[in-house]
Amino acid sequence: MMFFSRVENLDSYQRAINKLIRFLIALILCINLIALWVIYSGFDKKSKILNKELVINANSILQSHISERLSILVNDQDFVSYLNKGEYSRKLNSIDMIVLFKKFIDNHFILGVKVENRTENSILTLGDTNSSFHISLDLCYLNGQINNQFGNCYDKLIIYIDLRKPYPLSWDEQHKLFKELPAHLEKMALLVSMNMKRKEAEPAMSMQVVTL
Repeated sequence: MMFFSRVENLDSYQRAINKLIRFLIALILCINLIALWVIYSGFDKKSKILNKELVINANSILQSHISERLSILVNDQDFVSYLNKGEYSRKLNSIDMIVLFKKFIDNHFILGVKVENRTENSILTLGDTNSSFHISLDLCYLNGQINNQFGNCYDKLIIYIDLRKPYPLSWDEQHKLFKELPAHLEKMALLVSMNMKRKEAEPAMSMQVVTL
C-alpha cells in the first residue's frame, strides 16, 4: 500500500509540475507577445511621425522651389512689359511668353498658367488650364517689381496644378528629394523607402494581411 501511495504522490507531483511548466510557457509567450506589440507600436508611431515630417519637408521644398522659379518669372521685365501692353502688342510677344514659361510649366505638377486682368479677362493662357485645382496670386507691382504690400494689383496669375494620386517615387526622383533633405531625414527616409520596396516584393498573400 505504501508503494502505490508513493507512486500516486509522484504522479500528482509530476502532473502539477507539468501544469506549472505549461503555465510558465504560456506566461512567457504572453509576455513576448506584449513586448512585440509594444515594440511594433513604438516603431509604428515613429514611422508615422517620420512620414509626417517627410511630407512637411517635401512640401516645404516644393513650395520653396516653385516660389523661387515664380519670383524670377513675375519679376522678369519682359513679362512686366507684356502686362502693360495692349492686346495687339501682346499677340506679337506671345512667343516670348511661351519661351519664358516653358520651364515653369513642367506638365508633371504645374500643368498651365493663366493671367487675368482686373475685369477677369484672360490676357495670357499657356498649357493645360482644365484642372479643377488651381492657385490664384495677385500680381502687385511697384516700379516694375513685385510688391504685395504697396504695389498696384491690376492682374492675377492662376497656376493650374495636377491632382494625380500619390505614386511610388522612381530612383531618380528619390535621389533628387534626398539631396534636399537634412542628413538625419535622408537616412530615415532611405530606410522607409527600402522597407516599402521590400514589402512590394513580398508575395501577394502576405501583403493581404498588412494594413497600411
